[in-house]
Amino acid sequence: METVKLSLEDNPLRKLNAADIEEWIHIDDDIEVAATFTDQEIIQSITTPEKIEENCSEESGEEDDKVEEKISWTAAEKGIETVIKFVEQNHSFSLQDVMHAHMHTWCRIILSQRNYKVVNKVIYESI
Repeated sequence: METVKLSLEDNPLRKLNAADIEEWIHIDDDIEVAATFTDQEIIQSITTPEKIEENCSEESGEEDDKVEEKISWTAAEKGIETVIKFVEQNHSFSLQDVMHAHMHTWCRIILSQRNYKVVNKVIYESI
């Protein structure tokens, strides 16, 4: 409240009555806090996020909160092959759609592995 009283005359908060300001300041006082963190825990969460994720899953007791595994190039390649086979076998896709799927997926993967990029169907080498 003192801050509002000490503010400039043209501050829009000065137009509010004291009861509204008090309500606004204390609106979340009755809400339960799920967790509070010390300064050390905040620093640790920034410097070593893996440890915090492990601790959170241990504390919550939930087995469903597993860290997502990174997908390897081999697994990505198999997934793309599966999608291409689906497009090839599904009669709702035209031959042009099949060729389009082959060209775009494989070209982009191969080029991205070799530091190239495609912009408007032109291949550029990344520097």
